[in-house]
Amino acid sequence: DLVNESPAIKKVLKKVQKASERDGAVLITGDPGTGKGLLAGAIHYSSSRRDSSFIKVNCAALGEPVLDSELFGHTSQASGGG
Repeated sequence: DLVNESPAIKKVLKKVQKASERDGAVLITGDPGTGKGLLAGAIHYSSSRRDSSFIKVNCAALGEPVLDSELFGHTSQASGGG
């Protein structure tokens, strides 16, 4: 449901469509306020996962250790000799 009058937006929406056809992670980067969340939603709701939950994560608001743990899970390193 994004307005797509300009050639630049049409180009972006073609990339959204391509991303939504793939089964994999997508990293969207950009300055604050540029619509990254809207693009993420467009990719999700255009994909085969549209009936699943969509959760936005503000990576900038989390520190690197917390972000790693939230996205990739926590692993503890066993201590001891070896």
